[in-house]
Amino acid sequence: MNTGNDYGRKIQLLQDMHGNMSNYDLAEKAGISKSAITAIKNKDRAPRIDTLDAISAAFDMTTPDFLLMDTVPCEKETLTPRERLLIEAKRKSKNNPRLKELFAYLDYLIDKGDL
Repeated sequence: MNTGNDYGRKIQLLQDMHGNMSNYDLAEKAGISKSAITAIKNKDRAPRIDTLDAISAAFDMTTPDFLLMDTVPCEKETLTPRERLLIEAKRKSKNNPRLKELFAYLDYLIDKGDL
């Protein structure tokens, strides 16, 4: 089960992964108040589902993906340039039908056990 701390760690990790996005920038992109972001990160309150939806969308991910994400970051030094490119392409696939189709096929192969 997620605690407020888990939500805060996930938000901070995603902010770091998105070029050290500020709480203000995240709040603007998500359409919620900066104080809401701060309260969640400081464990002052647990986010409502609509707040989680907005935060997830601000990071171009679904709420289930946000909830299931691991809070242990990958060390950038351990990723190859190809792996970094694939991660960035996956993030952008939401807005690109061809990439979305490609990653859907890759997900299928992974689920099937072929990758």
